[in-house]
Amino acid sequence: MGKKICKTVLLCCLIWEILFMYSNAEGISSNKNEDETTIAELQIEKVVPPEEAIECLNNEGAMTIAHNLRDPEFFHISDFSFDDIQIMEPFVVYMLQQDGMFNHNDIYYFPVVSNQKVLFTLDIFLNDVGEYQCGSTVNGERLTELMGNGGCNRIYVDYGANFKSAEYKVIQVDSDTRINAETSTYQTFNDIKKQNIQVLKDISSDVLLEYNQLMNQSKETEVNSRSTQYLYERLDMSYCLVSQADYDCGIPCIATIYRYRTGDRSMTSASLDVLNKNVYKCNIRTTAGQVKLLNSLMPVAIQNQYKEAWINLSHFVVQHNINNKFPILFGGTNLRTGGVHCFVLHGYETNSQGMRWYFFNPWGEDTVTPFNPDGTTYIVTSMGNSWRQSGGSCLLLP
Repeated sequence: MGKKICKTVLLCCLIWEILFMYSNAEGISSNKNEDETTIAELQIEKVVPPEEAIECLNNEGAMTIAHNLRDPEFFHISDFSFDDIQIMEPFVVYMLQQDGMFNHNDIYYFPVVSNQKVLFTLDIFLNDVGEYQCGSTVNGERLTELMGNGGCNRIYVDYGANFKSAEYKVIQVDSDTRINAETSTYQTFNDIKKQNIQVLKDISSDVLLEYNQLMNQSKETEVNSRSTQYLYERLDMSYCLVSQADYDCGIPCIATIYRYRTGDRSMTSASLDVLNKNVYKCNIRTTAGQVKLLNSLMPVAIQNQYKEAWINLSHFVVQHNINNKFPILFGGTNLRTGGVHCFVLHGYETNSQGMRWYFFNPWGEDTVTPFNPDGTTYIVTSMGNSWRQSGGSCLLLP
Protein backbone atom coordinates (compact mmCIF):
# COMPACT_ATOMS: atom_id res chain seq x y z
CA MET A 1 0.00 0.00 0.00
CA GLY A 2 2.82 2.36 0.92
CA LYS A 3 4.58 1.73 -2.39
CA LYS A 4 1.40 2.55 -4.34
CA ILE A 5 1.07 5.86 -2.48
CA CYS A 6 4.70 6.70 -3.20
CA LYS A 7 4.27 5.91 -6.87
CA THR A 8 1.16 8.08 -7.01
CA VAL A 9 2.96 10.97 -5.33
CA LEU A 10 5.94 10.64 -7.71
CA LEU A 11 3.62 10.55 -10.71
CA CYS A 12 1.83 13.71 -9.55
CA CYS A 13 5.15 15.46 -9.00
CA LEU A 14 6.31 14.47 -12.48
CA ILE A 15 3.12 15.79 -14.08
CA TRP A 16 3.41 19.04 -12.11
CA GLU A 17 7.04 19.47 -13.19
CA ILE A 18 6.12 18.93 -16.85
CA LEU A 19 3.32 21.47 -16.62
CA PHE A 20 5.64 23.95 -14.91
CA MET A 21 8.30 23.52 -17.60
CA TYR A 22 5.70 23.99 -20.37
CA SER A 23 4.34 27.16 -18.82
CA ASN A 24 7.86 28.64 -18.71
CA ALA A 25 8.85 27.62 -22.23
CA GLU A 26 10.21 30.24 -24.62
CA GLY A 27 7.50 32.63 -25.75
CA ILE A 28 4.37 33.73 -23.91
CA SER A 29 1.77 31.14 -22.99
CA SER A 30 -1.91 31.56 -22.25
CA ASN A 31 -3.73 30.73 -19.01
CA LYS A 32 -7.06 31.75 -20.43
CA ASN A 33 -10.26 31.18 -18.50
CA GLU A 34 -13.21 31.53 -20.85
CA ASP A 35 -15.44 32.77 -18.01
CA GLU A 36 -13.19 35.77 -17.37
CA THR A 37 -13.51 37.50 -20.75
CA THR A 38 -17.00 39.00 -20.45
CA ILE A 39 -16.92 42.78 -20.79
CA ALA A 40 -19.45 45.56 -20.87
CA GLU A 41 -20.77 47.10 -24.04
CA LEU A 42 -19.09 50.05 -25.68
CA GLN A 43 -21.56 52.92 -25.80
CA ILE A 44 -21.01 53.71 -29.47
CA GLU A 45 -23.45 53.37 -32.34
CA LYS A 46 -23.04 50.00 -34.08
CA VAL A 47 -22.69 49.75 -37.87
CA VAL A 48 -22.74 46.75 -40.20
CA PRO A 49 -19.60 46.55 -42.37
CA PRO A 50 -19.42 44.89 -45.80
CA GLU A 51 -18.35 41.26 -45.95
CA GLU A 52 -15.05 42.24 -47.59
CA ALA A 53 -14.15 44.34 -44.53
CA ILE A 54 -14.83 41.39 -42.22
CA GLU A 55 -12.71 39.16 -44.46
CA CYS A 56 -9.84 41.64 -44.16
CA LEU A 57 -10.28 41.69 -40.38
CA ASN A 58 -10.13 37.88 -40.24
CA ASN A 59 -7.01 37.79 -42.42
CA GLU A 60 -5.04 40.66 -40.88
CA GLY A 61 -6.55 41.38 -37.46
CA ALA A 62 -4.47 39.05 -35.26
CA MET A 63 -1.23 39.98 -37.01
CA THR A 64 -1.96 43.71 -36.70
CA ILE A 65 -2.78 43.39 -33.00
CA ALA A 66 0.45 41.45 -32.39
CA HIS A 67 2.49 44.16 -34.14
CA ASN A 68 0.77 46.87 -32.09
CA LEU A 69 1.48 45.06 -28.82
CA ARG A 70 5.12 44.95 -29.87
CA ASP A 71 5.17 48.71 -29.12
CA PRO A 72 2.74 49.40 -26.25
CA GLU A 73 4.39 52.76 -25.54
CA PHE A 74 3.31 54.19 -28.90
CA PHE A 75 -0.29 53.08 -28.31
CA HIS A 76 -0.28 54.38 -24.70
CA ILE A 77 -1.03 50.88 -23.39
CA SER A 78 -0.30 50.44 -19.69
CA ASP A 79 -2.10 47.16 -19.07
CA PHE A 80 -3.21 44.19 -21.18
CA SER A 81 -3.33 40.40 -21.01
CA PHE A 82 -2.67 37.87 -23.75
CA ASP A 83 -5.35 35.75 -22.05
CA ASP A 84 -8.03 38.36 -22.74
CA ILE A 85 -7.94 40.04 -26.14
CA GLN A 86 -11.21 40.62 -27.94
CA ILE A 87 -12.37 42.46 -31.02
CA MET A 88 -15.62 44.40 -30.79
CA GLU A 89 -18.17 45.23 -33.47
CA PRO A 90 -17.25 48.27 -35.60
CA PHE A 91 -18.27 51.89 -35.60
CA VAL A 92 -17.66 54.74 -38.02
CA VAL A 93 -16.52 58.31 -37.37
CA TYR A 94 -18.97 60.86 -38.72
CA MET A 95 -18.27 64.27 -40.21
CA LEU A 96 -20.56 67.16 -39.32
CA GLN A 97 -21.62 68.95 -42.51
CA GLN A 98 -22.52 72.60 -42.91
CA ASP A 99 -26.25 71.73 -43.13
CA GLY A 100 -26.11 69.93 -39.78
CA MET A 101 -26.32 66.48 -41.31
CA PHE A 102 -23.83 63.71 -40.59
CA ASN A 103 -21.84 61.84 -43.20
CA HIS A 104 -19.05 59.29 -42.99
CA ASN A 105 -16.41 57.57 -45.08
CA ASP A 106 -16.20 53.79 -45.36
CA ILE A 107 -13.56 53.37 -42.66
CA TYR A 108 -14.61 50.77 -40.09
CA TYR A 109 -13.12 51.01 -36.61
CA PHE A 110 -13.02 47.73 -34.65
CA PRO A 111 -12.07 48.36 -30.97
CA VAL A 112 -9.61 45.89 -29.46
CA VAL A 113 -10.15 45.36 -25.72
CA SER A 114 -8.27 43.68 -22.89
CA ASN A 115 -8.77 43.80 -19.12
CA GLN A 116 -11.89 45.94 -19.49
CA LYS A 117 -10.00 48.60 -21.47
CA VAL A 118 -9.85 49.60 -25.12
CA LEU A 119 -6.27 49.28 -26.38
CA PHE A 120 -6.70 50.79 -29.87
CA THR A 121 -8.81 50.23 -32.97
CA LEU A 122 -8.25 48.16 -36.08
CA ASP A 123 -9.10 50.50 -38.95
CA ILE A 124 -10.38 48.69 -42.04
CA PHE A 125 -10.35 50.90 -45.15
CA LEU A 126 -10.11 50.74 -48.94
CA ASN A 127 -6.74 51.41 -50.54
CA ASP A 128 -6.23 53.02 -53.94
CA VAL A 129 -6.65 49.72 -55.79
CA GLY A 130 -10.00 48.94 -54.19
CA GLU A 131 -8.81 46.41 -51.61
CA TYR A 132 -9.43 46.56 -47.88
CA GLN A 133 -6.41 47.02 -45.61
CA CYS A 134 -5.99 47.10 -41.84
CA GLY A 135 -4.38 50.02 -39.99
CA SER A 136 -4.66 51.24 -36.39
CA THR A 137 -5.35 54.40 -34.41
CA VAL A 138 -4.05 55.43 -30.98
CA ASN A 139 -7.42 56.05 -29.31
CA GLY A 140 -7.77 53.52 -26.50
CA GLU A 141 -7.88 55.97 -23.59
CA ARG A 142 -10.60 58.06 -25.21
CA LEU A 143 -12.77 55.06 -26.14
CA THR A 144 -12.40 53.39 -22.74
CA GLU A 145 -14.37 56.29 -21.29
CA LEU A 146 -17.38 55.07 -23.27
CA MET A 147 -17.38 51.53 -21.86
CA GLY A 148 -20.54 50.52 -20.02
CA ASN A 149 -24.17 49.68 -20.62
CA GLY A 150 -25.62 53.18 -20.89
CA GLY A 151 -26.92 55.22 -23.81
CA CYS A 152 -25.86 54.94 -27.42
CA ASN A 153 -23.44 57.58 -28.74
CA ARG A 154 -22.26 58.79 -32.10
CA ILE A 155 -18.64 59.90 -32.56
CA TYR A 156 -18.11 62.75 -34.98
CA VAL A 157 -15.43 65.26 -35.93
CA ASP A 158 -16.07 68.98 -35.67
CA TYR A 159 -13.77 70.94 -38.00
CA GLY A 160 -14.58 74.36 -36.60
CA ALA A 161 -15.30 77.44 -38.68
CA ASN A 162 -12.15 77.47 -40.82
CA PHE A 163 -11.41 73.72 -41.22
CA LYS A 164 -7.87 74.25 -39.88
CA SER A 165 -8.43 72.12 -36.81
CA ALA A 166 -10.47 69.07 -35.89
CA GLU A 167 -11.92 67.81 -32.63
CA TYR A 168 -13.65 64.57 -31.69
CA LYS A 169 -17.09 65.04 -30.17
CA VAL A 170 -19.78 62.68 -28.94
CA ILE A 171 -23.55 63.02 -28.92
CA GLN A 172 -26.10 60.63 -27.50
CA VAL A 173 -28.37 59.23 -30.18
CA ASP A 174 -31.41 56.97 -30.07
CA SER A 175 -32.45 57.58 -33.67
CA ASP A 176 -31.21 59.24 -36.83
CA THR A 177 -29.74 62.56 -35.73
CA ARG A 178 -28.90 65.95 -37.12
CA ILE A 179 -28.00 69.34 -35.68
CA ASN A 180 -30.21 72.36 -36.20
CA ALA A 181 -27.79 74.90 -37.69
CA GLU A 182 -29.77 77.88 -36.39
CA THR A 183 -30.21 76.78 -32.78
CA SER A 184 -27.27 74.35 -32.47
CA THR A 185 -29.67 71.84 -30.90
CA TYR A 186 -29.96 68.17 -31.75
CA GLN A 187 -33.00 66.90 -33.64
CA THR A 188 -33.95 63.27 -34.26
CA PHE A 189 -35.86 61.73 -37.14
CA ASN A 190 -37.14 58.24 -37.95
CA ASP A 191 -37.70 56.52 -34.63
CA ILE A 192 -35.11 53.79 -35.16
CA LYS A 193 -33.48 52.43 -32.02
CA LYS A 194 -29.68 52.40 -32.24
CA GLN A 195 -27.58 49.59 -30.77
CA ASN A 196 -24.33 49.72 -28.80
CA ILE A 197 -21.43 47.67 -30.06
CA GLN A 198 -20.57 44.40 -28.34
CA VAL A 199 -17.83 41.79 -28.52
CA LEU A 200 -17.47 40.34 -32.00
CA LYS A 201 -15.02 37.58 -31.16
CA ASP A 202 -12.24 36.50 -28.82
CA ILE A 203 -8.90 36.44 -30.59
CA SER A 204 -6.50 35.79 -27.71
CA SER A 205 -4.97 32.53 -28.97
CA ASP A 206 -4.46 33.85 -32.52
CA VAL A 207 -2.75 37.02 -31.24
CA LEU A 208 -0.51 35.01 -28.93
CA LEU A 209 0.60 32.82 -31.82
CA GLU A 210 1.32 35.82 -34.06
CA TYR A 211 3.14 37.66 -31.26
CA ASN A 212 5.49 34.75 -30.50
CA GLN A 213 6.25 34.36 -34.21
CA LEU A 214 6.97 38.09 -34.42
CA MET A 215 9.32 38.01 -31.45
CA ASN A 216 11.17 35.04 -32.94
CA GLN A 217 11.58 37.01 -36.18
CA SER A 218 12.89 39.95 -34.16
CA LYS A 219 15.46 37.73 -32.45
CA GLU A 220 16.61 36.34 -35.80
CA THR A 221 17.11 39.88 -37.09
CA GLU A 222 19.20 40.79 -34.01
CA VAL A 223 21.41 37.73 -34.49
CA ASN A 224 21.77 38.04 -38.25
CA SER A 225 22.14 41.63 -39.44
CA ARG A 226 21.41 40.53 -43.00
CA SER A 227 18.04 39.10 -42.07
CA THR A 228 15.00 40.93 -43.41
CA GLN A 229 12.49 38.92 -41.38
CA TYR A 230 11.65 41.88 -39.18
CA LEU A 231 12.73 45.52 -39.39
CA TYR A 232 11.41 48.21 -37.08
CA GLU A 233 12.39 51.81 -36.42
CA ARG A 234 10.29 54.53 -34.86
CA LEU A 235 11.67 57.93 -33.93
CA ASP A 236 11.00 58.99 -30.34
CA MET A 237 8.71 61.96 -30.77
CA SER A 238 8.00 62.38 -27.06
CA TYR A 239 7.26 66.03 -26.28
CA CYS A 240 7.84 66.90 -29.95
CA LEU A 241 4.29 66.76 -31.31
CA VAL A 242 2.73 70.15 -32.00
CA SER A 243 -1.02 70.57 -32.58
CA GLN A 244 -2.38 72.60 -35.47
CA ALA A 245 -4.77 74.94 -33.63
CA ASP A 246 -5.82 77.65 -36.13
CA TYR A 247 -2.72 77.58 -38.36
CA ASP A 248 -1.98 76.02 -41.74
CA CYS A 249 -1.17 72.34 -41.28
CA GLY A 250 2.42 72.74 -42.54
CA ILE A 251 3.27 74.97 -39.55
CA PRO A 252 2.72 72.36 -36.77
CA CYS A 253 4.41 69.66 -38.86
CA ILE A 254 7.54 71.79 -39.32
CA ALA A 255 7.47 72.76 -35.63
CA THR A 256 7.26 69.06 -34.73
CA ILE A 257 10.23 68.19 -36.95
CA TYR A 258 12.20 71.16 -35.59
CA ARG A 259 11.59 70.03 -32.00
CA TYR A 260 12.79 66.52 -32.77
CA ARG A 261 15.85 67.48 -34.82
CA THR A 262 17.11 70.23 -32.49
CA GLY A 263 15.83 69.14 -29.08
CA ASP A 264 14.35 72.62 -28.59
CA ARG A 265 10.86 71.91 -27.25
CA SER A 266 9.84 75.57 -27.00
CA MET A 267 8.68 75.89 -30.63
CA THR A 268 4.90 76.10 -31.07
CA SER A 269 2.60 76.70 -34.01
CA ALA A 270 2.06 80.27 -32.83
CA SER A 271 5.76 81.09 -32.38
CA LEU A 272 6.76 79.50 -35.69
CA ASP A 273 3.99 81.32 -37.55
CA VAL A 274 5.23 84.68 -36.18
CA LEU A 275 8.85 83.80 -36.93
CA ASN A 276 8.05 82.83 -40.50
CA LYS A 277 5.96 85.93 -41.21
CA ASN A 278 8.52 88.33 -39.75
CA VAL A 279 11.81 86.69 -40.73
CA TYR A 280 11.74 83.87 -43.29
CA LYS A 281 8.57 84.78 -45.23
CA CYS A 282 8.16 81.30 -46.75
CA ASN A 283 4.95 80.28 -48.52
CA ILE A 284 4.04 77.50 -46.15
CA ARG A 285 1.26 76.22 -48.42
CA THR A 286 3.75 74.98 -51.01
CA THR A 287 6.25 72.13 -50.74
CA ALA A 288 9.04 74.48 -51.85
CA GLY A 289 8.15 76.91 -49.09
CA GLN A 290 8.05 74.15 -46.49
CA VAL A 291 11.48 72.88 -47.53
CA LYS A 292 12.88 76.42 -47.45
CA LEU A 293 11.56 77.01 -43.93
CA LEU A 294 12.87 73.65 -42.66
CA ASN A 295 16.37 74.35 -43.96
CA SER A 296 16.31 77.98 -42.79
CA LEU A 297 15.42 76.88 -39.26
CA MET A 298 18.05 74.11 -39.23
CA PRO A 299 21.02 75.17 -41.40
CA VAL A 300 23.24 72.17 -42.23
CA ALA A 301 25.49 70.98 -45.03
CA ILE A 302 23.65 70.81 -48.34
CA GLN A 303 23.85 67.00 -48.49
CA ASN A 304 21.96 66.84 -45.19
CA GLN A 305 19.23 69.29 -46.08
CA TYR A 306 15.58 68.55 -46.65
CA LYS A 307 14.68 68.33 -50.33
CA GLU A 308 11.47 68.80 -52.27
CA ALA A 309 10.57 65.31 -53.59
CA TRP A 310 7.83 64.88 -56.18
CA ILE A 311 7.78 61.10 -56.03
CA ASN A 312 5.49 58.39 -54.71
CA LEU A 313 6.96 57.36 -51.39
CA SER A 314 8.50 53.89 -51.32
CA HIS A 315 9.55 51.84 -48.35
CA PHE A 316 13.20 52.27 -49.38
CA VAL A 317 12.87 56.07 -49.21
CA VAL A 318 11.05 55.92 -45.85
CA GLN A 319 13.70 53.60 -44.37
CA HIS A 320 16.49 55.89 -45.59
CA ASN A 321 14.92 58.89 -43.88
CA ILE A 322 13.92 57.28 -40.59
CA ASN A 323 17.25 55.45 -40.25
CA ASN A 324 18.99 58.83 -40.67
CA LYS A 325 16.67 60.47 -38.09
CA PHE A 326 14.77 62.55 -40.65
CA PRO A 327 11.01 62.70 -40.03
CA ILE A 328 9.18 63.15 -43.36
CA LEU A 329 6.68 65.92 -44.00
CA PHE A 330 4.00 64.09 -46.01
CA GLY A 331 1.18 65.74 -47.97
CA GLY A 332 -2.09 64.09 -49.00
CA THR A 333 -5.38 64.93 -50.70
CA ASN A 334 -8.62 64.09 -48.92
CA LEU A 335 -10.46 61.46 -50.97
CA ARG A 336 -13.83 62.94 -50.02
CA THR A 337 -13.34 66.71 -49.95
CA GLY A 338 -10.26 67.22 -52.12
CA GLY A 339 -8.60 69.27 -49.39
CA VAL A 340 -4.85 68.97 -48.78
CA HIS A 341 -3.42 68.07 -45.37
CA CYS A 342 0.08 67.50 -43.97
CA PHE A 343 1.36 64.72 -41.69
CA VAL A 344 4.66 63.77 -40.09
CA LEU A 345 5.86 60.27 -40.99
CA HIS A 346 8.15 59.11 -38.18
CA GLY A 347 8.46 55.34 -38.23
CA TYR A 348 8.24 52.10 -40.19
CA GLU A 349 7.87 48.40 -39.60
CA THR A 350 8.33 45.53 -42.02
CA ASN A 351 8.40 41.76 -42.04
CA SER A 352 7.81 38.98 -44.55
CA GLN A 353 4.07 39.75 -44.62
CA GLY A 354 4.03 43.48 -45.24
CA MET A 355 4.99 47.01 -44.23
CA ARG A 356 3.51 49.67 -41.94
CA TRP A 357 4.25 53.39 -41.55
CA TYR A 358 3.73 55.54 -38.43
CA PHE A 359 2.08 58.95 -38.80
CA PHE A 360 1.27 61.98 -36.67
CA ASN A 361 -1.73 64.05 -37.70
CA PRO A 362 -1.39 67.65 -36.38
CA TRP A 363 -5.11 67.56 -35.63
CA GLY A 364 -3.94 65.51 -32.65
CA GLU A 365 -3.90 61.83 -33.57
CA ASP A 366 -1.33 59.06 -34.15
CA THR A 367 -2.03 56.32 -36.67
CA VAL A 368 -0.33 53.31 -38.25
CA THR A 369 -1.23 52.53 -41.85
CA PRO A 370 -0.05 49.62 -44.01
CA PHE A 371 1.99 50.42 -47.08
CA ASN A 372 0.69 48.79 -50.26
CA PRO A 373 3.67 48.21 -52.57
CA ASP A 374 1.37 47.16 -55.42
CA GLY A 375 -0.54 50.44 -55.38
CA THR A 376 0.37 53.56 -57.31
CA THR A 377 0.04 55.93 -54.33
CA TYR A 378 -0.08 55.71 -50.57
CA ILE A 379 -3.16 56.31 -48.41
CA VAL A 380 -3.18 57.38 -44.77
CA THR A 381 -6.33 57.38 -42.62
CA SER A 382 -7.11 59.49 -39.56
CA MET A 383 -10.16 60.91 -37.78
CA GLY A 384 -12.62 59.29 -40.16
CA ASN A 385 -10.87 60.53 -43.31
CA SER A 386 -8.56 59.11 -45.98
CA TRP A 387 -5.79 61.02 -47.74
CA ARG A 388 -3.97 59.90 -50.87
CA GLN A 389 -0.37 61.02 -51.31
CA SER A 390 -0.27 64.02 -53.60
CA GLY A 391 2.18 66.72 -54.54
CA GLY A 392 5.60 66.74 -52.96
CA SER A 393 7.11 65.59 -49.70
CA CYS A 394 9.88 67.16 -47.64
CA LEU A 395 12.57 64.53 -47.07
CA LEU A 396 16.22 63.48 -47.30
CA LEU A 397 16.77 62.07 -50.77
CA PRO A 398 18.66 58.72 -50.89
